[in-house]
Amino acid sequence: MGEDASGSSDRDAARKSAAVVRNLMSDIGLPAGLAALGVGGDLSEVMALVNRPGMDASNPRPAGNTAFETLIKGSLSPSMSYWEAGGI
Repeated sequence: MGEDASGSSDRDAARKSAAVVRNLMSDIGLPAGLAALGVGGDLSEVMALVNRPGMDASNPRPAGNTAFETLIKGSLSPSMSYWEAGGI
């Protein structure tokens, strides 16, 4: 993606990748997270969608409601940072 990640840990390389994607989204005018799409602080509707059967079938690893809620809350922040929202 054009970012030099040589010598970086996997975690640091992932953070660099997230920053590159965030910059690309900004450059091409894509909304930055759920808040930019009008989703507010009440997560009940979003969590109802997440909890529908099969919604996690394509996840690369198992995730429960707490992980999904943390990820969604992270997307509500302007930084869109899962790590800043308390993620792994």
